[in-house]
Parts: sequence; C-alpha cells; structure tokens
Amino acid sequence: MVRQRGLLGTVDTGEVAAKLVGGTIQRGSGTTTAGSGAVVFAKAFGAAPTVMLTATGATPIILSSDNVTTSGFDVNALDNAGAGATGTFDWIAIG
Repeated sequence: MVRQRGLLGTVDTGEVAAKLVGGTIQRGSGTTTAGSGAVVFAKAFGAAPTVMLTATGATPIILSSDNVTTSGFDVNALDNAGAGATGTFDWIAIG
C-alpha cells in the first residue's frame, strides 16, 4: 500500500485503484467555439460519470461541464472577462 499526502489529506492509492476496478475511464480532446462545445462518449456509461476538464491552448480559458449524461456532456468556456471563448481542452470521464 502506498500512501500519498496531498491537498485532500493522506490517501491510500490502493483504495483509489480498488474503487476504479470494474469502472470505466474514457478520455479525449475537444474544442469550444464562441463559448460552447459538446462531447459524445465512444461508449455510454452505466450512470452519469464524473468529468474533469483541462484547457490546453495558448489562450487561457475557464472551463465547466454541464448536462453530464451517460452518453456525453456539454462544455462551457469563458475568457478572463467572462465572455464566451474559443479554445481547446482535454477531458477525462470516470464512472
């Protein structure tokens, strides 16, 4: 068992891995245009997954996921002034 100390305290990595066994992880990349985008999963999840987003372009954008379902999710992107932004992102879904 490996113990990791981080922002959320001490976590046993074995416990984290055990929770993922039998689960599904999908990942990919996407683009937003004028503040919105959508992702469709390659294979539907049994229940709505947890989605994490990371901006990957040269221009900073603020990302959020919305309407997460078993088959996909919407992405909202804003620039630092709060206007809809065009940009690229990576995503991971765990369910």
